[in-house]
Amino acid sequence: MCGIIGAFNKKQNVNDLVINIYQDQKNRGQEGFGLLMFNNKKEIDIKRATEPTKFMLDLYNNPCHNIIAHHRTPTSTDNKLAQTHPLVVSNKSLKYDYYVVHNGIIRNDDEMKEQHEKAGFKYLTETAGKWKDTIAFNDSEAIAIELARYIENQTKKVGCIGSFAFIVLQCEKTDKKAVNLFYGGNNINPLNVATHKTSLIISSQGPGEDPHEVAMFKVALNTKYFQPKKMKLEVAEEPPAPVYPIIHHNHLGGRQYPFGSIGFRDTDYDDIPPYNPKQIKCHSLDKITEKYQEKKKNWLSELSKEDQKEYKEQVKEVFDDTLSDLRDFRDSLMDLDKAETIEDTQSYGTLFASRLEELQNLTLEKLQEVEALKQSTIKEKNKQAIKI
Repeated sequence: MCGIIGAFNKKQNVNDLVINIYQDQKNRGQEGFGLLMFNNKKEIDIKRATEPTKFMLDLYNNPCHNIIAHHRTPTSTDNKLAQTHPLVVSNKSLKYDYYVVHNGIIRNDDEMKEQHEKAGFKYLTETAGKWKDTIAFNDSEAIAIELARYIENQTKKVGCIGSFAFIVLQCEKTDKKAVNLFYGGNNINPLNVATHKTSLIISSQGPGEDPHEVAMFKVALNTKYFQPKKMKLEVAEEPPAPVYPIIHHNHLGGRQYPFGSIGFRDTDYDDIPPYNPKQIKCHSLDKITEKYQEKKKNWLSELSKEDQKEYKEQVKEVFDDTLSDLRDFRDSLMDLDKAETIEDTQSYGTLFASRLEELQNLTLEKLQEVEALKQSTIKEKNKQAIKI
């Protein structure tokens, strides 16, 4: 969940208005801030911050008629300046450059990133992931690139699946001056709009009304008045909400292990089959399991059959403990059917991701303890061999 604000006025500064709207909706995010300002000459200036103090100082110290603001609750990357909005989309295949602020969560961001990179786009929010040799990126960059491509007719449909409300500023490549403004969404995240001849306000929870439709609106900035024009917004099919956790099975080395991936599926609660502990799968733990499976192949031969048996029993205990934790947590998630709004469902998803990360770390620690036992066993065997 994040907050977006767009305040535009032909006659006066809008800084105080942006501050007031932020104060009303700051519960939507206080970890990462961005400001895009442009004057009556359409010249843009961008300010970024990782904490609210600088964000407020930037607003107080830079009076401006046109401001786009974003305050985030990180879901895909840490609170770093490089991850703050507006996200920049610039590519030789595009006629214009784009600056995008987004509120929502994109669930097929990996798939979209692969498509975009094949098309020649580079993700600017890439950073080192929490696991060795992994890469993380801001999922909002997927929708930012997709919106830019859609606006320039490179694609007939916005392929991102998830939730999105957005404001997009289109700028000239050469002098970086603002040309057109776009805003809209897929009717999942809130987006209130208040229009007047000489003013336009767009926000997550500010004044105005939510259009409650899947649509994009275009505003030409070189006109005397703000005159939003509705455009058709074609989007990928969105699974109905709320969504529920689904658990799959996984096979590694011909044997079943309680790891693989836990995801969500769009189904009614009554349709969820009875829980089967053999069907637990947790995708982000796959690599951990495979890593230790591979290590076992390398050194198990050094142990006696009795020691191999002892080691395997301990690994099984680790898997069983984690399986039990995941099962309990999975059962606790069943109150997803009580979610009344998409925000409730998203908060459950955030909680789920946090809990899953805790289980990953716990499991990795346990497996490292088992490996330490293996090393001490081998060391003891070597000592005995030397004595002999």
